[in-house]
Amino acid sequence: MSESHDVARTLAAILRQQHGLRPATPMLTRMLSWTDRDTDTLAIDLDPDQITIRVIATALPLPENLRQAERQIRAALAETAYAEAGLRLIVADIDAAAVDKTAEPA
Repeated sequence: MSESHDVARTLAAILRQQHGLRPATPMLTRMLSWTDRDTDTLAIDLDPDQITIRVIATALPLPENLRQAERQIRAALAETAYAEAGLRLIVADIDAAAVDKTAEPA
C-alpha cells in the first residue's frame, strides 16, 4: 500500500469515529459492498498541497464538530508527507436527523 492510501484509510477511520460527521461517499458505494475496498476513502482527495474531505453532518453543532474533526485529522497528518497540506472540510449534505430529532440517521 502507498502512503496516500494509508493516510486516506486513517482519515476515513477518524471520520467514522467523529461525532456528528461521516464521510460523504457516492451512492454507488452501496453497490460496492462486495469489495474489500474502504469506500469511505472515496470522500477524501489527497494532494501534497491540499486535502479535501467531503462529509455529511449527522448532528449539530456543526462548527464544533468540524473543529474537532480538524484537530484529529491534523494530529493524524503530523508525521506524514501531508503535514503541511491545506485542509478543506466540505459539508456536502446535512442528514435530516441532525435537525429533526424524530428522523433516523441515514
